[in-house]
Amino acid sequence: MQSFTPEKYISALLYNHNCVIIPSLGGIVANYSSAKIDALTHKFSPPSKQLSFNRNLKTNDGLLIHHISSETNCSYPEAEKQLSDWCASVKSDLAKNHRISLDKIGTLFYDNNQNLCFEPIKTENYLKESFGLPEFFANPVSVSLQEKEPEIIPLKSIEKPTVNKEINRLNFKKALRYAAVLLFIPALTYIIWLSFNINNFTRQTHFSAANLNPFTNKICAEYAKRQPLEIHVFEDNTQPEWIKATDKELTAVSFIDKGEPEYSENEKITVRLTESYSAEAVTTHVVVSKPQTQNGFYVIAGCFSVYENAIKLMATLKATGFLNAHIVDENNGLFRVCYEGFSSRSEADKLLGTIKRSTKSDAWILTKNS
Repeated sequence: MQSFTPEKYISALLYNHNCVIIPSLGGIVANYSSAKIDALTHKFSPPSKQLSFNRNLKTNDGLLIHHISSETNCSYPEAEKQLSDWCASVKSDLAKNHRISLDKIGTLFYDNNQNLCFEPIKTENYLKESFGLPEFFANPVSVSLQEKEPEIIPLKSIEKPTVNKEINRLNFKKALRYAAVLLFIPALTYIIWLSFNINNFTRQTHFSAANLNPFTNKICAEYAKRQPLEIHVFEDNTQPEWIKATDKELTAVSFIDKGEPEYSENEKITVRLTESYSAEAVTTHVVVSKPQTQNGFYVIAGCFSVYENAIKLMATLKATGFLNAHIVDENNGLFRVCYEGFSSRSEADKLLGTIKRSTKSDAWILTKNS
């Protein structure tokens, strides 16, 4: 019988995951590495995943064992037992200072200070986006240039050009006259505009330097005639029909105190009182479904680190006919959702077989003991 080797399962998971934990041994971590150019060897390498080993990642997250169980068609406990025996064998060989070679992954060994080291393989690229991009070498191009001997010109053949200083002086004076004319015309135009608008500046209460710019819009205050306030004054016997004695929202008021000589009971202003409104408090209490932690066998449908995603899967399972779907528990920050829980293993295996035949799901059985 061929010995159990989990390297191919780990290698397959590294294409879709950035971390694969080997329980009780450590975790293989894949970090993105950009493309590289070796200036000495002229080698071009595509983007890839750089593998490293973290000996502190030992807690079982179920990813590797579940994948082994699905690929080998064995139960979850059997796959867990095979992986545990393999890890024990690796630890024993490492204690004897042996180098453990993991196919398509790398090599584990202890250094002289008894530190666990990992040397990743460089021939395997686990980045899907770089599929089909191999490493290649560029041939440098050598260019040979034939040097020409400098031409020696005899000193007697070099002649200084004759410069007419008088012509240069006349051209400079002509340029100054043109510049003066071009500057004088805008200045004269601005002075004329300023003389016509000086009265508008003196009438403004808020004057700033921006008012001297002829190309900006001036915001001036405009007088608006005040609209008269419409006030209805009624005597007691001349009130209009729309005022009813039984209307509690209407009242007659006077803005003159009783002690003033101008006060009169017959001349008051009728006003309508505004209604008062009251708002009812709305509760924001949200009922949260807590995980059910009972002992038994559970057919797990999925694990989520976000609680809302676990609730969505539970609702989807109930909508498809699994009315007993619920959240089993929270393990290492993951909420585990099951199709249904049973008290016996045979019933759980029966439902698992039905699910795999009908939906091709990656469901698995979780055993919880007190």
